[in-house]
Amino acid sequence: MNESLNNPNITTKKNFTGLTNKQVEQKKTAGQVNVSNYKNSKSIKDILFSNLFNYLNLLILIVALIIIFIEQYEHLFFLVVSLTNVFISVIQEIKAKITLDKVSLLIKNHSQVIRNSQKEKVFSSDLVLGDLLFLEAGEQIAADAKVKSGILEVNESLLTGESKLVIKKENDFLYSGSYVVSGQSYAEIVAVGSDMYIEKVSQEAKKYKKPTTPLMQNLSSLIKTIIIFVTLFAIILAFFAFNKENNKISGFRQNSLLGLCGMMIAMLPLGLFLLTNISLAVGFVRLAKQKTYAQNLFGIEMLAQINTLCLDKTGTITDGTMQVKKVIPYHPKELDFTKLMNSFLSACPTSNSTYNALINKFSLNTFTTSTPYQPSQNLSFSNTRKYSAVEFNNLGTIFLGAPEFILKNNFHLIQKDFETYTKSGYRVLLLAKSPEPCISQITCKNQKLHDIPCIPLALIIIKDTIKKDAVTTIDFFQKNGVCVKVISGDNHVAVSQIAQRVGIIDAYKTISLEGLSDQEVIQIATKYNVFGRTSPQQKKILIQTFKQAGQKVAMTGDGVNDILALKEADLSIAMASGSQATCNIANLVLMDSNFSSMPKVVFEGRRIINNLDKISILFFTKTIIAFMLAVAVILFNFLRRPCYYPLSPLKLQFVMDYWSIGIPSLFLSFEKSNEIISKNFLLNNLKKAFPYASLAFISYVLTFGVRIGFVSTQTPDFKQLETVSNFVILLSTFILFTVLFRISKPLNLAKLILFVAMLIGFMTASFILNVLEEMSQFDKLEKVLLVLIIILSLVITQISQKPHPTKITKSKENK
Repeated sequence: MNESLNNPNITTKKNFTGLTNKQVEQKKTAGQVNVSNYKNSKSIKDILFSNLFNYLNLLILIVALIIIFIEQYEHLFFLVVSLTNVFISVIQEIKAKITLDKVSLLIKNHSQVIRNSQKEKVFSSDLVLGDLLFLEAGEQIAADAKVKSGILEVNESLLTGESKLVIKKENDFLYSGSYVVSGQSYAEIVAVGSDMYIEKVSQEAKKYKKPTTPLMQNLSSLIKTIIIFVTLFAIILAFFAFNKENNKISGFRQNSLLGLCGMMIAMLPLGLFLLTNISLAVGFVRLAKQKTYAQNLFGIEMLAQINTLCLDKTGTITDGTMQVKKVIPYHPKELDFTKLMNSFLSACPTSNSTYNALINKFSLNTFTTSTPYQPSQNLSFSNTRKYSAVEFNNLGTIFLGAPEFILKNNFHLIQKDFETYTKSGYRVLLLAKSPEPCISQITCKNQKLHDIPCIPLALIIIKDTIKKDAVTTIDFFQKNGVCVKVISGDNHVAVSQIAQRVGIIDAYKTISLEGLSDQEVIQIATKYNVFGRTSPQQKKILIQTFKQAGQKVAMTGDGVNDILALKEADLSIAMASGSQATCNIANLVLMDSNFSSMPKVVFEGRRIINNLDKISILFFTKTIIAFMLAVAVILFNFLRRPCYYPLSPLKLQFVMDYWSIGIPSLFLSFEKSNEIISKNFLLNNLKKAFPYASLAFISYVLTFGVRIGFVSTQTPDFKQLETVSNFVILLSTFILFTVLFRISKPLNLAKLILFVAMLIGFMTASFILNVLEEMSQFDKLEKVLLVLIIILSLVITQISQKPHPTKITKSKENK
């Protein structure tokens, strides 16, 4: 939307016209446009490439080539399952990409420019060389520029790593990537695209890097470890397959190579890796439907793990709308308070809810009326100073902001009124006057305001509006074991009152961080739940301290003063209505800026992680069974008892894997789950899977010993080895079904139908592949062993079944 430059809210000493539309088109034609290399999501080409060409699929290709080499084409059936997994993964990623691309347009970076003498909002990627930017607090600078008019305070931490504010005046250089903390100015773009400073000093700045989630890191590490064993076992089994002595057994080489392929497929939990990607991709789409934009997979995973939530009061607990309830005057009668406020707000405009409340009270529609108060210089509000200031000709300097920061030496003059209203939860501003011009002393000489004599003119009492659903949302988090803390730049007493009204536990434990050293902040961080008068740097230190105490910390924010803390938090959550710079760095962006949607977002994160927690036991049981069988086969061959790996690809996939793991795990991954997640569940589930796998290992060793013998000099025949193989297939599948039964609890009609359907599918596949017929070849010991192992599996399931976690109640929390 265009906005006339005559708007009295926009102050400038010069009449800027900016580029014309014709000039903009000429510069675009010349390639002088701010084209960004940033990729918000994968292209469809990248999605296809990453799903088709990876190490796991290379392994599958090797297996397929071996099967083709020995002309056992029916065993290529495993490719159907593998390709189905790839197809589902690709479809889900593309679906997620389409959804995210639509949502990302809503928060795509915008910049305000002057074109054709009008202020317009355009995509930052549409900026051209020579464009005139209009910059104000909260905006991220999209291209290198030079200040033409006005004064800014800029944070260049994204470039320098230092959070110190830098004052930018006329002709000063502004770097892309930095963001405006306070002030307003016009700046001309002097470099775009690859010519920008940030592009030249660091090649890394050109690269978009997705953070890898802890879950995916652990899975990747696990698979890399397994791959080492798979490679080692494959080499050893290949050696035995081509051993001349072993090949005296009919069909030994062919079955050994098939077994080698089965071992490679069985040991790798490929399905778990793909299922994780699918679950997280579906999570993207579901969150988007909840009007939550996840910038990366990290945000979805961390949702389920947070146990400390740090809130910024304004925009989270309160809705950001404010109203001036009362003015308590202390000023001399000769001052026209309304005209003074009128002139002050005109000379020092900003864009926040406090300023809007003051505008509504001291309406600027009288801006053109003559006034005795003529501004000569201003100092915009910043969250570090906690005040703004304007110098007026023949009057001195007027300050507006936090009373504690302005009137330290004479605070007793307003203390009674100040405490009365802060204890009632009101925000209190002080208008004060110094007879001398002193802005240059503050900005250039770094002189502290308490060294400058000031007298109070008025206290302005402002009421915050608490969100209707703030109480229920905060209650949800606290009942689910999340410690809620409030970190605000406002007076700690007022913030504490509001925190108590919305039910935050121990909200009376409040402290002001004004004047505290970094070390003092660290020492008191865990002793309080409400922090007031915090600077951006102190917010960051608080988050760091919570993390060092072992907490998983989420931080919500909507302003540039929250950026340092958001970057430090384990999970950063921004409001779309907040500053552009905040949205850019957050893991999650609430598109409707509605904090009440957070419980649904947390449910989604828990659903994904809890379901993967349950399902992973299935995959790990199969992996450990495969590992133990490989060890046993290698040992038997070293003992000169020739045998091949008992799990061929066809029977592994069509009899065991497909029915007891693949299909049911996909269905169970979409089950609702809101339990508090367990820590280190991958490692815990490996331990849980071990007893089940041990049963399969013991059964195989006993069966092999009975059928073939450990030390016999007689060469086993093919029929004996085939019977042992079928016994292991059936036994392992029954064990996996007991694990499936375990993770399906509590049972309902849908799960029962799924379980029965999978059993029918397994029996049908076993009949087609003649596995069931082989049961007639089992001797009495094997049949008894089969029944005994199934019973033992059920016993293990019953003994190790953990009770469902109970919800944390308020009484427990208070303890």
